[in-house]
Amino acid sequence: MYRAGQEMKLLEPWQLKMFKEPHRTEGLCVVIKGGDEGVSPATYCDVSVHRMFPLSRPDSLIALCDKYGNEIGVLMDPNHLDESSREALYQELDMAYFIPKITRIYEIKEEYGLVHWSVETDRGPRQFQVRSRQDIRPMGHNRFVVRDMDGNRYDIPDINALDAASRELLEMEV
Repeated sequence: MYRAGQEMKLLEPWQLKMFKEPHRTEGLCVVIKGGDEGVSPATYCDVSVHRMFPLSRPDSLIALCDKYGNEIGVLMDPNHLDESSREALYQELDMAYFIPKITRIYEIKEEYGLVHWSVETDRGPRQFQVRSRQDIRPMGHNRFVVRDMDGNRYDIPDINALDAASRELLEMEV
């Protein structure tokens, strides 16, 4: 997103108003009040939002891009937005970053060089295939992220929160 020497344009929460217009299907509308050096007042629609660190810091450093993919700026901490802007932003992020949380593992079995998973998630039961153990990534503090063959990610926020049978299945794979 950035080249060497390029500066990041930081946007302060008090400068922003974000909302979803009912007749628009893509992105958010963002009003920038301006005020700081390098930040001019402006209104953008069809704004896409991108987590710069979606796994390690999902609630900070959110890039806002216009409908052409040009970066408008980066929001350091969205938790300081006004309530309606924060809600609109998180709804948009939830649509862009669908990462179910695994709450139980029913089965993990290898067949024809693929590892088949059958799990329960916070979004319901799922079955998926993983190519190798390298697709099960430790993220620190007992957390793992599993990437399936289609590039979908599944989060295990805390291995210790899983039941004993689920932990045993996971530990055999890692």
